[in-house]
Amino acid sequence: MDSTGIARVLIEIGGLLLATMGAFHAAVSFADDFRPRQFAPLDDDVRVQMNQTSVRFSRRLNMWRSWIGFNISHGLGVFAFGVVYLLIAIHEFSLLVAFKPVMLFGVFVSLVYFLVALRYWFYLPAIGTGIGFACFAVAYVIV
Repeated sequence: MDSTGIARVLIEIGGLLLATMGAFHAAVSFADDFRPRQFAPLDDDVRVQMNQTSVRFSRRLNMWRSWIGFNISHGLGVFAFGVVYLLIAIHEFSLLVAFKPVMLFGVFVSLVYFLVALRYWFYLPAIGTGIGFACFAVAYVIV
């Protein structure tokens, strides 16, 4: 397999990994709206307070719904990012080779997710986004 083939497989792996992580995050967040378990505070009184506290932007919107909505949309964003790169790698990898800024954008976005994971999240997202970033970065370098 030549370097272009390796790069394609790396983008496929990185895209699939990020898409899977995003889908899982969105699904777990959606489930938390009905049965708070994953992204809910350990102290349930905090969640109750979040339900009773509006945000300044809209008095009709409480912090708990904002938190759940943010996590669902964040997960869907990571899912969409991963799926787009996965599909491009599978069906039109030549686009990434011919138009390197699109590939560089994937490197940049996956790097940002990795840095955010290191600073604000726990080890599993850091490992997953780190692997995704490494896949995108190595693919960019070898093509």
